[in-house]
Amino acid sequence: MLKVPVASIFIRMCLRRCLIKSINDSKPVLETFHSTRNKFCHLAACPYIFKKPSNTEANFGQSATFSCDGVAVSLLSIKWRKGNSVITQSKKYNLENGNRKLVINDVSEDDIGEYKCVVSGVNGISSATARLNSVNGE
Repeated sequence: MLKVPVASIFIRMCLRRCLIKSINDSKPVLETFHSTRNKFCHLAACPYIFKKPSNTEANFGQSATFSCDGVAVSLLSIKWRKGNSVITQSKKYNLENGNRKLVINDVSEDDIGEYKCVVSGVNGISSATARLNSVNGE
């Protein structure tokens, strides 16, 4: 019989309860941690991506969009990466809604590949990857 540490189960239950409350109430997860009952959750909760980016296709010369959203106990930060490079606001890239949306303008062959959404908070990071493919078949 597989034994799972009680603390591990408790952490997952806390995270799930806090995430569901946050999503249903449209409030940041941090607000769910203020009661002393959830003090352990506050210390244990890690960033979580609840809206992962999806693979997408685009014609060369058009734009492509990825979306990503997550929660963290505090200091939520969302960044996008392509390869080893962090993507910043530029003529090529539009970052919107607190970096939750990445728009790649004027897609070219160099833009084809994997894009990673990285959600971070004081207790760690979480990431999800999606691929941009070309409709042009290249």
